[in-house]
Amino acid sequence: MSKVRFSGKLEIFRIAFNLTDFGISWKSHAGSFDIEGDWEAHYYLTFLPFWQKQHGWVNAIASGIRVNLSATAFVVDHKPQVKIGDCTADVDNLKIRIGGGFLPFIEDLFIPLINSVIKKAIHEQACETAKNVLIIEFNDFLHSLPSRVPIGNDFFILYSFASNPKSTSSYFEGEGIVNVVYGNMTCIPERQKDWNDAGPNPRMVTAWLSESIANCLLTSAHKGNLTHLLIDKNTQEVARYLRTSCGIIDICMGKFFSQLKKMYPNQYVDLNFRTYSPPFMMLKNGTVTANFTFAVDFHINPMAKNKKPLARLSKF
Repeated sequence: MSKVRFSGKLEIFRIAFNLTDFGISWKSHAGSFDIEGDWEAHYYLTFLPFWQKQHGWVNAIASGIRVNLSATAFVVDHKPQVKIGDCTADVDNLKIRIGGGFLPFIEDLFIPLINSVIKKAIHEQACETAKNVLIIEFNDFLHSLPSRVPIGNDFFILYSFASNPKSTSSYFEGEGIVNVVYGNMTCIPERQKDWNDAGPNPRMVTAWLSESIANCLLTSAHKGNLTHLLIDKNTQEVARYLRTSCGIIDICMGKFFSQLKKMYPNQYVDLNFRTYSPPFMMLKNGTVTANFTFAVDFHINPMAKNKKPLARLSKF
């Protein structure tokens, strides 16, 4: 038999995922395949002194298709990718109908051959589709995922994968870097090398956090001018003390800085409390230590128009 062509659509249902020592495996069953094809055969009958040529059609319905795939995960450009390993496809039930030029009494002779060809076609389509179509599209999708995810109010989560994940039959282990930043800031934290899982009780998920997450957030907030507090004439409790001019018995800025009263009479001073350098935190032996260095800038009200500070009290 020669020139056998098949076309059809494979449907796979009921997918189950499992961990193995070589990566991730998934099994699907209850799949089906409706196949239509053409055949052409050359045969020789003893009572005819020459080769015969016939052609016709084949229709097959395959059910109970089982596909077993194994895959490993790896990292490219700090993003996950998947590679297919072994692939097998089996068929539980296969019903075949043949039509064309065969004589009815020899039609059954070709059923085993067509059965084998159809099963091979199912295996090739299922596995080749998984390897060359589905995985390529899936990897393209994974690679296209943004590594900068907005979480609101111009804050973003930056994430990346640091190394290829490890898998066994009992657990899946991966190492990633996650940071929270503000605006278009970026942060490159120090990679931790001394993670130690001694002590924690077994859990479905175990995560380690370093101070780099908080420090990246604090650094980006400092650079984005979020770590500041403005006290101006709209702050009723202290507004009268911010005046550059006041009476003899009153207390105001002008009383302590005569040059201020002379150059900017009858105005107000804005006090901008801000971090002088990026704040940082340290974790050691279960103790959290926070370090902040502040500065106070003096501006003539409003600070939005008078951005250059008159004076600065820093590092306290």
